[in-house]
Amino acid sequence: MLKKITFLLIISTIILSCTSSSSTQGWVVTSPELAEIIAKLGAAESIVGVTKECDFPPELQNKTLVGTFGHVDLEKIVRLQPQKIFITALEQDQLRSQLQKLQIPVVAAYPQDIPQLLDTIIKIGNEIDKPQAAQKLRSRLEQQLQQLQARKFAQTPRVYIEIYGEPLMSVSDSSFMGQLLQAAGGKNIFSTLPRDYSRISPEKVIAADPQIIITTYPGVTKAQIAARKGWQNISAVQNGRIYTIQDIDPDIILRASPRFVQGIAKLQELIHE
Repeated sequence: MLKKITFLLIISTIILSCTSSSSTQGWVVTSPELAEIIAKLGAAESIVGVTKECDFPPELQNKTLVGTFGHVDLEKIVRLQPQKIFITALEQDQLRSQLQKLQIPVVAAYPQDIPQLLDTIIKIGNEIDKPQAAQKLRSRLEQQLQQLQARKFAQTPRVYIEIYGEPLMSVSDSSFMGQLLQAAGGKNIFSTLPRDYSRISPEKVIAADPQIIITTYPGVTKAQIAARKGWQNISAVQNGRIYTIQDIDPDIILRASPRFVQGIAKLQELIHE
């Protein structure tokens, strides 16, 4: 309790000293998804601070770092005197509480599917005084999505998406990535997992016999996947249909950002080649 009080006193002192020496500046963004939305709406110049994960578009990499997504430096945020802070609603609940105690305006969003992402674009547009740009972006993305979903393919290949290797983890159809796969015309072999992101066994992968394997994390090669015990007879392995982050930027299918349409297009390219 004493440590908490001391911390708040230190932060309050910083706020007072900053207020007396300079004027309020722009926004701090801790969510890479929201940072991408703001930049896409043409307001990247108003962002003064970001977390390490906010790395797209490239101009965000020149902003002041305020920590990582999981470990935000509150003192650095306070020193920047942001008008608003944009955070992820779910994972960063504790940060939200701390910022509200310091009377720093917080905008929280956590789009978990495509409709929520489109709604979030409108929400962010209203927050940054870009409502027309937001509506135009939403309409453009909806049109691109319709065009992608209208494509006809001869087959619906079985796809295994691996988001982690030790332990093995995959995604359900209710996850954002699972929805993109559906939109791309693929069949998720783990569509009915109990959670969006769940552990799975290698035996279940073998039994499902995916025709396509896509991994979304660094440090794994196609050869390593092909050499896994019992995986030699999987169709994807036999036919060389294993794709890693060397073949697809994982952020375009992992992040609920305006680049999701690029993610769908890339998935279609890989699974329907």
